[in-house]
Order: sequence, then C-alpha cells, then structure tokens
Amino acid sequence: MDELIVVEQKQVGGEVKPTVNAKSLHVFLDIGKGFSAWIQDRIRIYNFLENHDFIILSDSGEKSGRGRPTKDYHLTIDMAKELSMIERTPKGKEARQYFIKCERSLLMIESKAIQKPPRKKSVPLADQSCPLDAHLPVPYFRIIAGYKSILKGQKMLGKEPAQASIDAARIVGHLYGVDLRIYGFSDFPLVAIPDSSIAPQFVDLPKPLPATPLSAETVPAAAVQSHVMPGDPYMTPTMIAKRLSIFTKSCSPDPQEVNQLLKKVGLQVYAPNQYSNWHPTKEGRVFVKWREVPKTNGLHGETVRQMIWSVKVLDILHEFLAKQRANASQQQFPLG
Repeated sequence: MDELIVVEQKQVGGEVKPTVNAKSLHVFLDIGKGFSAWIQDRIRIYNFLENHDFIILSDSGEKSGRGRPTKDYHLTIDMAKELSMIERTPKGKEARQYFIKCERSLLMIESKAIQKPPRKKSVPLADQSCPLDAHLPVPYFRIIAGYKSILKGQKMLGKEPAQASIDAARIVGHLYGVDLRIYGFSDFPLVAIPDSSIAPQFVDLPKPLPATPLSAETVPAAAVQSHVMPGDPYMTPTMIAKRLSIFTKSCSPDPQEVNQLLKKVGLQVYAPNQYSNWHPTKEGRVFVKWREVPKTNGLHGETVRQMIWSVKVLDILHEFLAKQRANASQQQFPLG
C-alpha cells in the first residue's frame, strides 16, 4: 500500500493510537484556506475533543510569523477520516479510503501479535499421581501404564485379548516385583518369567522403580499371620453388616457404617477416583479381592470394580467393636 500520508503512533488520552499530522492532511487535501483557521474551524464546528480526537504538540521548533512556536495537531484516524469526508472532494475520498486501509492493516498486525495461550502439556499416565501411592510399593498409575503398554505389545504378537491381558499382567508383575492383586488384578499374583521372554514384547514401557515385593518386612506381622488362604470366602460390606448386626434405622444392613469401621481399623482409605471410592491400605491389601459388577443405572454391559473382603476381617472388626463397647461401658460406669 502506497503511503499517501504518514501514520504515527502517539499517546492520545492515555492510549497509544495511530495518528496523522494535521498539516500533512491539510496539504494533501489541497485546502484553499490557511491551516490554522481551517483546523480551528473544524474543531469548533464538529465538536472534536482534545486528548480524545486529537492532541497538540508545540515542541516542533518552528516559529509562526509573530515569533511564537507553532502548534502541531496530531489527529486520530477516525478524526482524519471525518475531516476527509467533510471536504467532499476526490482528494477527500482518496484520503478517507487510504485511512480505512491503514486501519485494516493495523488490525491485522495486532491480531497476529496476539499469541494463543500455550496448551497445557498432558502428564503421561506413568507420571500421574494417585492418593493411594503412599500405601503402595510402586505408584499405581506406573503399574497401569506398564500394563497397558505391555498389553499393546502382546496384542501385536497376535494373541487373543483374554490371553494377552493375562500375559501382560503377569509380565508387569514380574517386571516391577509386586503382587498385582493389590492393584486390582485379583487373579494375577507375582509370577516369575524369564527375562528373555519379556524383552521383545515391550512397547514404550515406563522405566520401573526399584521393586518392593510384599513380604514379612513390608506387611505387618498380624496381617501375615491372618493372610487369606485360597479357599477363604469373600464378603461385600453389606454381607459384613449382616454378620455383625450393623443395621440402619430402617433395619436394613448398613454397608456405609462397615466402610467407616474398615477405615477406623486402618484397612482402607477413602480416595475417590475413576475406579473406586474406597481403596485398601498396605495392611488391608492382604484381605482384599476385586471383582467386576454391573453398574447401577448404567448402560447395558457397563461394569464397575467392587472391593470384597475376606472373612478374616470379621475377627478384626469383632475385636474393634468389643473394645469400643468396653470403653463406652467404662465411661458410663466408672470403677470406684
């Protein structure tokens, strides 16, 4: 675009705006009237405001015929367009169209200068945290990420989905040195697999942390002694409530109260996520098994993971409730 009149950035009313020197516009429009009279008449007749439509600078160094410094008027683009239109001449029309093009060019420059906010980088699954991590030998999502990655490799080998899932679970359990039952893989405890059979099947597997397998050193002695045996039955919180005679005011089993009891004895924590609201602590893992159950009010075929408890926890809860009753009795009927 040819530059008919110089456009400069000036401070107008606290904002930096594109402006035009009024004298340059006067010359371009070929006004027959003297500059000072012309600009002052236009300001008065059309109610232009200083520091809004124009600014006056008196430091140009030029002198008028009477020895006084001349005033430089710098007009906003809007005022310059209006003055050009008022003249009703071909030069006025040309100037107005030129200023419109200048505005469009400036808008394009400003729009390009506005940078889009940077996208938040998604955290890799293996690096995500979980409230249960403090109770697990290896962070939860690191195990899940490893399982998903190995599962992908197993499927690439042409295995059926069920077999691929079983093999992936066993491999990740061996790789990290953990019992996968505490991560929800109820049927896949730690299984020794030769390294040579594992290596070719990895796909972008996260680097494992130092393994901390379950043992007598990592699990409390009482829990090891009462470890669940393969034939032991498992119970839901509702079934436990029936066995312990824990009922609501409407005389129905109270699984919520059972969950609170399991929390009080240190066997589980409340940490809601997309998988479950309750999760076993380090002490509670040896009593827990996970299963898939139909989702309430869900679509056909949708399931959720449910934590069920070994009957071994009944003894722990019985003992805890007995101590509670004994303490309550002592407070109600103190000795002496």
